[in-house]
Amino acid sequence: MDELLVLPEGGQKTLFAAFQDNVQKKGSQPLLGTQVNGKYEWMTIQETNKAARNFAAGVRKLDLAPEVEGEGTKWRFIGIQSKNRKEWGIAHLANMFIKTTTIALYDTLGPDALKYVINQTEMTTIVCQGDLIKSLIKLKLDDSKLPEPKIA
Repeated sequence: MDELLVLPEGGQKTLFAAFQDNVQKKGSQPLLGTQVNGKYEWMTIQETNKAARNFAAGVRKLDLAPEVEGEGTKWRFIGIQSKNRKEWGIAHLANMFIKTTTIALYDTLGPDALKYVINQTEMTTIVCQGDLIKSLIKLKLDDSKLPEPKIA
């Protein structure tokens, strides 16, 4: 399904359309916050939009989400494995800009489940927080069937 069942104010039919409407109407309002030294630092909707567009452009330029065939359809996948943070939101919005499906990789997934998801989607890129990089490299080294990772 590619349309919302309940439409937001304004009648947009997708979350991406609703976000873009907010960029135009409420762009200077805060959206993503990060706590730094006990105080939140905020990115506005417009700043978030710009960061997501830039990230999306980089993903496309570096071909980090190549098309794969599945069930008679062409897909693009990028995994995200991270605690809640602004970078997660930016990456997810970037995926919307370039029609790429976000695959959430939860901390609770064990190595076998993670390998299964990566193999099923043929994803070559995972956006992750720094402390997870070593475990993802180990996962790749332990399973030669996983797609070759792209380092950007």
